Amino acid sequence: MGRDAWWLTRTQWSHSKIGLVMTIAFYGTYGGMTGMFSDEWVSESFAFTGIMMDLLVLTFMSMNGFVFCKGYFNNPYWKTDSFTKKLAMMRTLPIPVETLAMSRSIQVLSASPVSTALYFGIFYIASDWARNLPVTVLLQFVLFWFALGNAFSVWFVVEEWSRSGKRYLLSSFLALFVFIAVVVAFYFLTGKHLTFFIVDAIQRPGGWLWTALAVLIGVAAHVWMQLRLRRILLHRDFE
Repeated sequence: MGRDAWWLTRTQWSHSKIGLVMTIAFYGTYGGMTGMFSDEWVSESFAFTGIMMDLLVLTFMSMNGFVFCKGYFNNPYWKTDSFTKKLAMMRTLPIPVETLAMSRSIQVLSASPVSTALYFGIFYIASDWARNLPVTVLLQFVLFWFALGNAFSVWFVVEEWSRSGKRYLLSSFLALFVFIAVVVAFYFLTGKHLTFFIVDAIQRPGGWLWTALAVLIGVAAHVWMQLRLRRILLHRDFE
């Protein structure tokens, strides 16, 4: 099953070469922008830059398991419901639902290390603040967002497979509004920015527990996704 799922993943990615390039460009560009926001906040303490930094980290890490493909642009899914049609087509093939579900998990687990490393790699290059962090703290911070980003990506995958294109678009916008609300509310309630708060928490005694908890959440999310996707494939009406 694992070999078949990996073959299916590679086959789908072979049709998304432009999407891979776009993904690299997006994560590299916005990783650098986030790094510049971090330095600007350290030097100016301007709330807007800190909020933008938090929002960029939260938004891009929540998508770290995705690779842009033509379905998002040339054939917009909210108009054609292309993801549902593709899923319906795959259900007609002699492929077990377990293999289809595992393939999606492999996609997330394969894409997220690359996108996370690229995002925070350029972030590190662009940010004096990041370069001044102890290496162990920086690595724990990156692992924290990698794991939590996997959990967010899992939620988006389940939404993609269980809803029509229009409803998936609406749920994505809803998630963005929630991210904005969380970042802004966190700042006004605590007077701190989420990114700096997490780094400070990691540096305290027992701070590694934050990263460990994020990893556990990420693992649990993947287990839940496997069960949920199989149920969707077996019971969803694709008509």
